[in-house]
Amino acid sequence: MRAIELAGLAVPSEMALTGYDDSEFARLAHVDLTSVRQDVESLAAAALAAATGGKLGAGLHAPQLVVRGSTAAH
Repeated sequence: MRAIELAGLAVPSEMALTGYDDSEFARLAHVDLTSVRQDVESLAAAALAAATGGKLGAGLHAPQLVVRGSTAAH
């Protein structure tokens, strides 16, 4: 975000910005970063089950888009 601002562009009016993993940092008010959230616990459990010979393909683990202030409608 800082690099975009240093380039003279405004977020989100001139450039949208989206992050990944929806960290606590993304949720801070001064960052307000749109982000892709995953259910890390479910992914870890499925990976562990697959690695230990458990049930493979145990469900769908779809990410969720969390829209915040770093993106704007056009």
